[in-house]
Amino acid sequence: MKSLNIHSIKHLLVGAFALAALMTSSAFAAGETIGANVSRVINPIFPIMLSSTGVYEGSVTVMVDLDNEGKMIDWMAVSATREEFVTAVSRVIESWEFTPAYKDGKGIPYALSITIKFKAEGVMMAINGVQAVQAYLNGMFDPVERSLVAKYSDLDVLPTPVSVVQPMLSSDIPEDMRKGEVIIGFFIDATGKVRMPVLLKCDGDIRLAYAAYDAIVKWQFAPPTVRGHASAVRARQKFIFTVKTDTKPAK
Repeated sequence: MKSLNIHSIKHLLVGAFALAALMTSSAFAAGETIGANVSRVINPIFPIMLSSTGVYEGSVTVMVDLDNEGKMIDWMAVSATREEFVTAVSRVIESWEFTPAYKDGKGIPYALSITIKFKAEGVMMAINGVQAVQAYLNGMFDPVERSLVAKYSDLDVLPTPVSVVQPMLSSDIPEDMRKGEVIIGFFIDATGKVRMPVLLKCDGDIRLAYAAYDAIVKWQFAPPTVRGHASAVRARQKFIFTVKTDTKPAK
């Protein structure tokens, strides 16, 4: 059964030929967690056509979904200053490699938010963590990213599921542990597909969360729209598990 994502944040700063990383980490689950790392990067190339039109810097933020071996199983752009930067990242990100995350010594699935900063100058950027923070706070990168994910309030209609799969609990879960509440956060992309599910809350046995996760990834929604145009949106789904009780008719 597929495990659940633990969310962490990673910022990557990209020049035309070099990349340096600044990492912070926070987990949604209890226990000792060691975050995933980027172990091999092919740098995206600054779009030449942008510099010819007077655009010399920009950025894009992507979500990356890793399995328990550190292999990327999905990614999506959630914001960008220009669509051209998303295209530049899409050409190289499949070649990136990651070291897996660990929880209590075992490999776990992991979700990363990665912000990639572009500069048009053809120079290497040797920036360590402290310098990266100072550069960001001092406004080295001025452009503000435009969200590629709509707000609920901007949607033409609320997301409508067109295909729903109910969670299936494994038979080895005792009856007294089949009650609880699970909340899964996820994206609905422009085609209505569920992307990047993450455990937000689990009141009860963790196997309830596994069942909810396995179910939600199979859901399909009507494509979300903003003023008639398809758009991704953040969403969450609550699963309430109850114990069925057999009732006998009164004699």
